[in-house]
Amino acid sequence: MLLRILCLLSLVLIFGSAGAQQRPELSGLRIEVATDSVLIHFDLNAAGGGNLSLTMQLSDDDGLNFRDPAGQLSGDIGAAVLPGTNRRIVWRYAAEDIGTGGNQYRIRLLLGSDRAIDLEAMLAEVDTLRLRESVVRLQGERHYQGTGDGLQEARRYIREELAAAGLRIRSQEFDYAGASHANLIGILPGFSQVDSIVAIGAHYDGVPLSPGADDNASGVAGVLEAARILSRYGFAQSFNFLLFDLEEAGLIGSREFVKEGIPEGSTISALYNFEMIGYYSIAPNSHSIPVGFSQLFPEQVQQVRDNDFRGDFIINVANSSSVDLMRSFVDAAERLVPALPVISLPLPDNGEIATDLRRSDHAPFWDAGYPALMLTDGANTRNPNYHAPTDHADSLNFLIMGQVVQATIAAAAEQAGVIYLDNVVSEAFSIVATGVAEESAVHSDGPVLSITPNPSSASTRFELRLPIAAELELAVYSSIGRHVATLLKGYRAAGNYVVNWDMQSFRRGRLSRGLYWCIIHYNNKRRVQPLVLTD
Repeated sequence: MLLRILCLLSLVLIFGSAGAQQRPELSGLRIEVATDSVLIHFDLNAAGGGNLSLTMQLSDDDGLNFRDPAGQLSGDIGAAVLPGTNRRIVWRYAAEDIGTGGNQYRIRLLLGSDRAIDLEAMLAEVDTLRLRESVVRLQGERHYQGTGDGLQEARRYIREELAAAGLRIRSQEFDYAGASHANLIGILPGFSQVDSIVAIGAHYDGVPLSPGADDNASGVAGVLEAARILSRYGFAQSFNFLLFDLEEAGLIGSREFVKEGIPEGSTISALYNFEMIGYYSIAPNSHSIPVGFSQLFPEQVQQVRDNDFRGDFIINVANSSSVDLMRSFVDAAERLVPALPVISLPLPDNGEIATDLRRSDHAPFWDAGYPALMLTDGANTRNPNYHAPTDHADSLNFLIMGQVVQATIAAAAEQAGVIYLDNVVSEAFSIVATGVAEESAVHSDGPVLSITPNPSSASTRFELRLPIAAELELAVYSSIGRHVATLLKGYRAAGNYVVNWDMQSFRRGRLSRGLYWCIIHYNNKRRVQPLVLTD
């Protein structure tokens, strides 16, 4: 027990303090829909970020794909965005920009900087305690012929974690042995090369009568931690976080994904497949060499022999078309995670000469011509608990496992082309092109505001009908959220109120033509209506 406590404390000291480093980030994203316009509110913390820029994109397919929005953008958008709370962007759209309207939309904000993105800070976000928590949550029998509900519980947990990372989730369902099964896919759309996909994957099923902590809850935990961290950044290429079903039945899930799961017109530029990444030992003779490997990989076997056959390294397996990917992984590990020993096994063709190295979900990708790596602790060549009832979380080394995840994040981020410091996606909302504002629609328990004339060039009449008593404020703001005037403020009984606002006195040196926002705050709620000033 004491040893376990000391191990947990070491994880906190080594990874926990580094993960607390600050970086520029967006938060508090919220959407308000007004007449032919959308207000995007957000907070921006710019700690150590240099000169920041902000890009906005729009999705009309529930966040699977994003594009630059048609129409006009103003406010805190583009270059030289200033930090602060309640930053605002105004998107003005026309009927032709949204077609018939009525669709569900999502907005994505991407935060850029004139400084290079710090990969070391990104890797410091890896949390080994979270890795352990995921393995503990996932361990338990997860075989499709098992008597429990382990597979369903694993799917539920995976969905929760991918959703918490802000990813869109796709379930690729297929039938096998008279039952329905599913690959789960977390999707992070790219910015400029959206049809090129970098994937990080692992299978989540297991074998009968084994809790499967190393095989393969460790791999799933690694994918989920990579998804949590990478989803906060923006990349040129897209990311898919792949959780395969039925690997133990013969790579069924990954074969289905390669056959039917890759979107038409897209390609896989890289797959990093986690196949058991949690078991390590510094004891001599803790790693065995399979028959024939001394002839296939003499230099690598000599490395293991020189280290007294200790099982303290990660194995990096590639076929002939994945050698560049293998080298980039090694390079990233040596530069950014130098404490992690890596032994690489390059195979000719698609690895048919060593079938033991084709026993996981990377093999269907090789066969389809996609570059893919298998990252593994060696399975039965090292772990005495392989496919056994003793494959529990307590037998795993989460420190080295965290280093494997770090090296993979580094290699994958460089492969995908990291561009943006932060990436946030809004909740779904709907807009229509009829000029009817959702936020300012008539409700029986809320105020109704009439503005005449609108557009206006001089005096404007505000008529407010308040159906219930309320603590109220009616104020005017510029299109970028700068306060212009407060027209009503304080507690008001139910009734009708009229304010005549002489804008001429405000316009001399203060107001220019364009869009303004009339915002009503009442009983901790708000409504928005536009006001257009003309010459």
